[in-house]
Amino acid sequence: MHSSPSRFANTQHRLSHAASVGVETMRLYQPRSLLPILEVAGAYRRYPVQLSESIRFVKRARDLGFSLAAISSSPDAHEAAHL
Repeated sequence: MHSSPSRFANTQHRLSHAASVGVETMRLYQPRSLLPILEVAGAYRRYPVQLSESIRFVKRARDLGFSLAAISSSPDAHEAAHL
């Protein structure tokens, strides 16, 4: 029997791996409102699968030389963080 995929299937570790960043990078993005800080459900936080795109957006912007402050003030970043 196969379970249906969940919108909240990713732990922080799995999501960081899917987005090709470290867990510490995700933790750096959260207090800057670049990623939501989710409540713990059970023993782990469960992150929406589509957040990997938001993480990649921030990573690309950083690679292009934008500061986290500039990225967090961007309307695109705000939209991406609140999918």
